[in-house]
Order: sequence, then C-alpha cells, then structure tokens
Amino acid sequence: MNINWKKSGIVAAILAIVFLTAFAIEQQSEVTCWVMEIKLDVSAEEALITERQLEKEITGIGTPIIGAPINDVNLYKIQTALNSNPLIKNPTVHKTVDGKLKINAEQRVPFVRIINVEGGSFLVDKDGVKMPTLSSRNPRLMLFTGRINESLDGTTLSLLKVNEELRESSLLDEIFQVATFIETSDFWVNQVEHVYVNEEKEFELVPRVGSHKILLGVSENIEDKLNRLEVFYKETIGKQNWNKYTTLDLRFKDQVVCKEINY
Repeated sequence: MNINWKKSGIVAAILAIVFLTAFAIEQQSEVTCWVMEIKLDVSAEEALITERQLEKEITGIGTPIIGAPINDVNLYKIQTALNSNPLIKNPTVHKTVDGKLKINAEQRVPFVRIINVEGGSFLVDKDGVKMPTLSSRNPRLMLFTGRINESLDGTTLSLLKVNEELRESSLLDEIFQVATFIETSDFWVNQVEHVYVNEEKEFELVPRVGSHKILLGVSENIEDKLNRLEVFYKETIGKQNWNKYTTLDLRFKDQVVCKEINY
C-alpha cells in the first residue's frame, strides 16, 4: 500500500493547528482581566483629560472588566464609549492573551474658543471638531465672539467640505481660516486680542495695541489683507500715534482705508 506522506503531513499539520487553537481558546477562557493599561498621547500644551479620568469613564459604563474573564470583556461597548468622548480622538481597544486590556487614545488639541450669539461657549480643535469648554481647565485660545450661530453640535470642518448646504449656513470654515492664518504669524498672534463677527457676518479684529478696530470682511484673501495691513503698521502707523484711527478697513482691493478719530 502506497502512503502519500506529503498529504498525510498536511493533514497532520492542520489537525495540530486546530488542536492548538482550541487549546488556546480554552486556556484564554480561563484567563481573567487583571489590568487596564491606558496610554493617552497629550500633544497639547495643557492636559484636558488624564489617563485616570479615562479609566474612571470606562469602568463606569457597566461592563465587567477587572476580574472578569478576558473573553467576556466587551470591547465594542468600551470602544463606543471612547468614540463619544469629545476630548479624545483615534481611540483603540484590544485585549491580550495574558489578561491585559490595552487602550490607546490621543487628546484633541484645542485651537479656538467660540462664544456664540446666545452666549454659549465651546472650543474647536486643530482638526475642526467642536469640543466642550471645561470649568476646571480652559487653555488660553484665540477668541471669536459676536453674531455667530454655531453651537456645540456634530458639525465638523470635514463635514462642511462635503455638505454644501451645511457649509452655506455655517461660519466654522471661515473662522478656522482666519484663526489658521493668524496662528502662522507671530506678529498677528501678538496683535490680535480677539475676533468679532458683525451683523453682516464679516470679521472685525480687535487689536491689543491701538484704539482702532480692523475691518477684515470675509475670510477670503485674508493673507493679502493682513500682509497689506502689516506693511501699513510698520511703514506708516508705527511712526505716528497708534490711537489716531477708529477703523482700518481692509475690505477694498489693495487698500487700507483709514478713518481718523474726530477730536
């Protein structure tokens, strides 16, 4: 009788894999979860949430974790809870064969603070995602106030890019554009106290130095507008009285239209 040793070897290998897999599953079912390891990447200047707070949030969702069989730990429920936390992004959850529950996440980096027309306050992060303000720790951020109808909802910058109807009713993309340019310039970071949105939904900059206001208009061509004003500051107004003007208007092409104070 001829024996096909090659085929027999393959069958034996498959049986061995099945046996070892079943054995591993059986062994893992007896392993309890004994530790929760949380790694939170905080790249912002100030921590808005701690690993301890995340651990408390996870243990509070009601699913068995520490002391429970590792196979019974509900990863989906934990992942869902982390996904709904507005202070973190990119959370991942997995368990190991030796009974560890491992969680990784990144803290969102606050970028601007918005106080809307009704007085409601919230933050927007570097990705254009809205975040709640925190009573205990609110970092110093660029402030936008005035006739802003935005609220703390699910509107994000990425959503506006694919939803034209929503984009037409939102100022979030323009706010982000203004804030992004100001942040790139040390001069404007130091000069702009906060940004006001007027009745026409145009931006007005409130400077730290000088008693004037800066009429920026819409966010379009903001780089050209503020570069033009920076030259005017350095070559003209810097040699005069900074409190000479009530308004500096940048809404007209290639111009800085000044309105002087009437004494």
